Amino acid sequence: MAETDEPDPGEELAQAVADGDEERIVAILMGNVWYFLTHDYRALQDAAATLSDEMLERHPVLRIAHPLGGVLVRTSRPFDPSEFDALTATGDPTTVGLFTMIQGIALRAGGDIAAALRSFRRLEDWIRQSEFAGSAQHDGPLWLFHHQIGSTFLMAGDTLGALRQLGVARQIGISSTSGGAQRSAAGRIAVAYAVRGSLGEAERSLAEALALPSPTAAYASAAFGTERTAAALLSVERLAEDADERIAELDAIDNFEIIWPFELLARIRLALGRQQPSEALELVTVASATHLVQEGSFASDLVDATRIEALLALGDISGAERAASASSSRGPLTRIAAAQASVHRGDLAEAQEDLRYLGTRAALSPMQRAQLAALAARLEALRGGQVSPHLAEEFAASVTRQGFRRLATTMPATVVPLIRARLSPSAAAAFDAATADLHFAGPAGSITRALTESERRVLEALVAHETVADIAAALHVSPNTVKTQLRSVYRKIGVTNRADAVAVGSRLATATYG
Repeated sequence: MAETDEPDPGEELAQAVADGDEERIVAILMGNVWYFLTHDYRALQDAAATLSDEMLERHPVLRIAHPLGGVLVRTSRPFDPSEFDALTATGDPTTVGLFTMIQGIALRAGGDIAAALRSFRRLEDWIRQSEFAGSAQHDGPLWLFHHQIGSTFLMAGDTLGALRQLGVARQIGISSTSGGAQRSAAGRIAVAYAVRGSLGEAERSLAEALALPSPTAAYASAAFGTERTAAALLSVERLAEDADERIAELDAIDNFEIIWPFELLARIRLALGRQQPSEALELVTVASATHLVQEGSFASDLVDATRIEALLALGDISGAERAASASSSRGPLTRIAAAQASVHRGDLAEAQEDLRYLGTRAALSPMQRAQLAALAARLEALRGGQVSPHLAEEFAASVTRQGFRRLATTMPATVVPLIRARLSPSAAAAFDAATADLHFAGPAGSITRALTESERRVLEALVAHETVADIAAALHVSPNTVKTQLRSVYRKIGVTNRADAVAVGSRLATATYG
């Protein structure tokens, strides 16, 4: 080697490993992180595996790089963000950015999504303020910075933020020399779109990823797992024939990949779509036992929402209400599930208020808006025995045009004919074709579940008697008692006048819901 040549980090590392010189191994790895990530990831992992527990404890970056990094993160003490302070304080821009990124990855791997978000937001600010700003850094780590920021937003349930960051990573990756940059980003974009219910965009992004060359070793496992997850989510949402095959291709529930909450989502949605709520409950039980599910994360929102939905499907209304009350996440999935609980117990006023609140959220995804339309249709069916044309058309379109066949299975069988009756002949034919092989859910819930026995009697008497005095005489109670009970009945069934209350009472006397 000429005296002017730069030493080869790979050769230096191999010699240090052969000599058993841990201090030298650490110095080489810490000084050449990007080199080993892009050129020889296996050497990085193999060298980290030779280090003692004491050395790994002193250098959390190498704990992440260890072949058993996922296990070490879960079984050793949690990462302290301050352990990275010295690494992220000074140095060249690439090194500072890399260690800030690895700090976020370490915190995320340990289940602390909130702390990881803070770390990645610092990285986002640092990118804007550093010399990276305005530079594509085609051969550098800028694409990976945006990729990891977007992936963390996805873990936090912020699909729009994830798409923004992952889109930047993808654009840089198109001309990047880093093997797998574009494919890694495109696959994760597909997952974000699938979670939102933008199935066409998800399908296009997945096709883009699959058409690209395989990523390098550092990114291959995560990229392939992400693509399998996107494919499973698409297949499950459409209840396609290959849904079971796609689910079987996913990693085990207890895997340590970042994509695990979305693999869990695919499994849960298939179980609920096939009317298997006990299986869905078992999935969240296992996931909660094997992963650190932090409040405020997508995983927390999914677990809480699934408990509510599965208990409702099992007919355990009180259990679903307890699960909704115990939930601390109150993310969009849980809020929609709580609104479903209100519908099932017949508390139309609360359900309507839930829907009104959710409908004002501009960031709702196409899937969430379709779920709200489905719930609104159920409310109309419970209150008036029919569904308005615009809600019937909106629900049918979500199934026939957007491909939300799984969502269709959540609609009670008693409400489906009411929806179909308000469709045009062509829309009804398309709806029938899209749902011919589906099994719809059980009863929609019952208004009378929300009423006490005395309130139910008052509502029935309201249909048969003209005045409060007549009702009081028929029930052998005072007029004031009747007035108090009627106020409660009006609130619970979601009406404001006598005529509407009589209409609800008349329907309840002649039709059965739940």
